[in-house]
Amino acid sequence: MRRGLWVALVSLVFVSLSSPLFPQQVTGTIKGVVTDPSGAVVANATVIITNKATALTRTVTTNDAGEYSAPDLPFGV
Repeated sequence: MRRGLWVALVSLVFVSLSSPLFPQQVTGTIKGVVTDPSGAVVANATVIITNKATALTRTVTTNDAGEYSAPDLPFGV
């Protein structure tokens, strides 16, 4: 009886250690800079990012340097 309990306990430890400790990340970030045709940065420009599969959109605005960042976007095209 003790041997069966010991085997069960060791098996439980191996199973718990074999599972991933951290889930895979399924989000991403898009960063960029908006410029006009002359190469000058565009402050306060609206950037709309659309997932083609789900039609989910995210709207962000550029800062004074023309930079934008859209974090935590779900995986997609």
